[in-house]
Amino acid sequence: MNEGIIEIIARVAPFLMIGAVFYFLIFLPQQKKMKKHKEMNESLKKGDKVVTNSGIVGIFEKAADGYASITVAEGVVIQVVNSSIADVLKGDKAAEKVAKFKQQNEDSDSGVSKKTATKKASKK
Repeated sequence: MNEGIIEIIARVAPFLMIGAVFYFLIFLPQQKKMKKHKEMNESLKKGDKVVTNSGIVGIFEKAADGYASITVAEGVVIQVVNSSIADVLKGDKAAEKVAKFKQQNEDSDSGVSKKTATKKASKK
């Protein structure tokens, strides 16, 4: 009878170990990440600089009914799903991202992107 129990345990143990590995390496970190993201969304206040999952940088205005209003330029307010707010930018991080964004806009406003100009120069 003991041999039967040992055999059953020997057959089930690998599956239990795989389940434990999945829990500790996949599910637990994902739950922590989701909890942290939810806390970040709940702690947003008017005036916070935020970045969305799509890379839009703006100033958080308000949240209602699962949507957040973000000011991206003077007089331009967009609505996004609350869960699409990826990060709150603070201090130098915010200034660095805004400066990078402005530089990219200035380059694209000139009519020719840096990549296109570089490609044309390298072909000559």
